[in-house]
Amino acid sequence: MILYHASKLIVNYSVIYRMKLLRLITTVLAILVFQLNYAQHDALDSFQNGLKYTHQLVDGKNPEFTIHERMDYYKVPGVSVAVVHNGELQWAKGYGIRRNRDSARVTTRTLFQAGSISKPVAAVGVLKLVDKGVLHLDRDIRTYLNGVWDFPKPKYAKYDSITIRQLLSHTAGVSVHGFMGYTKGEKLPELLDVLNGQGNSDKVEVFRTPGDAWRYSGGGYQVLQLIVEQVTGKPFAQYMDEAVLTPLHMVNSTYNQPIDRSRMTSCSHAFDQFGAEIPGEWNNYPEQAAAGLWTTPMDLAKFLIEIQRIAEGKSDGILSEQLVDEMLHPGLNNWGLGWILNESGSVFGHDGKNVGFTNKMKAFVQSGSAIIVMTNADKGARLADEIMYTASELYNMKLIEPSLVRTNHTALSD
Repeated sequence: MILYHASKLIVNYSVIYRMKLLRLITTVLAILVFQLNYAQHDALDSFQNGLKYTHQLVDGKNPEFTIHERMDYYKVPGVSVAVVHNGELQWAKGYGIRRNRDSARVTTRTLFQAGSISKPVAAVGVLKLVDKGVLHLDRDIRTYLNGVWDFPKPKYAKYDSITIRQLLSHTAGVSVHGFMGYTKGEKLPELLDVLNGQGNSDKVEVFRTPGDAWRYSGGGYQVLQLIVEQVTGKPFAQYMDEAVLTPLHMVNSTYNQPIDRSRMTSCSHAFDQFGAEIPGEWNNYPEQAAAGLWTTPMDLAKFLIEIQRIAEGKSDGILSEQLVDEMLHPGLNNWGLGWILNESGSVFGHDGKNVGFTNKMKAFVQSGSAIIVMTNADKGARLADEIMYTASELYNMKLIEPSLVRTNHTALSD
């Protein structure tokens, strides 16, 4: 009997102890979450009320502005921002409006046209096929085109082959810098029509000996789009959704052109340099690999975090570590496979510009930091620079170095 009562006391004490321990753990976690939320709120408040010029006085006081003041100044109706630090999304936020009709607000789920930021995302889709052995970086691309298309006979250059590596790094000597898109209601050309110059852009051709020099080529990425479709037997947008966007949980992203009707209400409209909405709300871009991605800074943050984690040794990522190393290795003009890098190779990124949209993103290879800015305006580049510089300073990232000026030498101007 004594043993029975003693055992009950021990059990009851054990239950009471576990309950107290659970309450203690819950309290500590609640405090930590509160402190984290407070720190994030404080950082966000400092950012949106302390925007700085990218030019900084070394011998005077530097002004600060609210983000809305700078949006008004640059005639940018809407902007969306995401900040990654220490390998995690710190915060994301939208500002301003995404359309005039009902002054709908920009949120973290508002879709923007990525412009040329489409290219590094497309590059990962191409490299995934390299990882699987379906494609090879240094094999002649005619191996994969199955005779459906070839470059016109070049007038100014000689070549034996063009490789996927060269197309990804803009060293293939291929023409057509970028694309203007098509207004709503215009018939969109097929991919072969784009390559043959039968849309509103020039034909894609070889104008310089491949491998000799660097020259930016959206046309080269359209050749990559054709290669992907040939080897997978799928439309490019479908392949990218299955191979990249869905695995990375980029739920607010698509290469579909025109965009699906179900997503249209979440899209930002495009605005010109005067802050006026362009006719037709936005242009459509059948040049999907080069310019056709619709996405958000939050989704691009997921994309960049994945690349960073693989570069730091993650073994089960969307690409192998070896291919990510190749992708982020600076070659001619400091370009990797889909990315522009700094001279040391420690920072990678890409800008994006479609009619009525201007975007920037930069990330460190190793430290797990990144900033993504998307705007719905033709005049959004300077604002994006100020946002990136301010956020970079706030988190001590040093992603952007300011231009230093003196009051007695040159005036600080916009």
